[in-house]
Amino acid sequence: MKLYKIRRISDGLFSMGGMYPYFSKVGKTWNTIGHLRNHLSGLGNQIMRHYDGCEVWEIEVSELVSKKQPVREFYGREMILKGL
Repeated sequence: MKLYKIRRISDGLFSMGGMYPYFSKVGKTWNTIGHLRNHLSGLGNQIMRHYDGCEVWEIEVSELVSKKQPVREFYGREMILKGL
């Protein structure tokens, strides 16, 4: 799965999206490249006003199972027996 963010190179902050984007430490994450392109298209001729000096991050997300254990062990046998 891929996610997308817009990062301002000068300070490392991320775009929050919207028609008048501002930047924060976390920013907005777009779930598809199409959603990101729609955001950029919506800015029209103002795109460079907001995003000059920025870069698009494509983030690859993968599932890596580091530990598996039965629910009884995870939650605790006594808790299950008590009905909690």
